[in-house]
This record gives sequence, C-alpha cells and structure tokens, in this order.
Amino acid sequence: MADTAAEMAAAPPGLGQIFLAFAKIGLTSFGGGLSGWMLREFVQNRRWVSEADFLNGLALAQAFPGVNVVNLSLWIGFRL
Repeated sequence: MADTAAEMAAAPPGLGQIFLAFAKIGLTSFGGGLSGWMLREFVQNRRWVSEADFLNGLALAQAFPGVNVVNLSLWIGFRL
C-alpha cells in the first residue's frame, strides 16, 4: 500500500515540542549546514513538514535578505 502525505503527517506539535526541536538543532549543530539538520529533524524524523514544503520554504528563505537559516526557522515556526 502506498502511504499518502496525509497519512504520513504527524499531529500538530505543541510549543514545548517546537522549542525542544529547535533547541536540539541549535545545541548540536555548529559550523554551518543547519538547513540539512533542519530537513532531517522536521521532515524525516518528526514529519511536521513535507519535503516539498520544506524546499519551498528554503527557496523563500534564500530570496529574502538576512541569514537563510533564521528565515527558514521563522517560516517553519509560522507553518507549525
């Protein structure tokens, strides 16, 4: 049987879960490559965001001025 995106999506997270996920990324990743850690955490592990939505958010984050990871974090927080 093929899994659909709706079946794979997890329940909406609470504020505490969102905080812990971002804290884990912030405390364990240094020196760049944060978008890869965010992809693994939010798309693959927790399934809070689909891969297509994540990549759209990353493209949008790169289009705006400022640090890409900060823009992406704001976008993910808004989506959740």
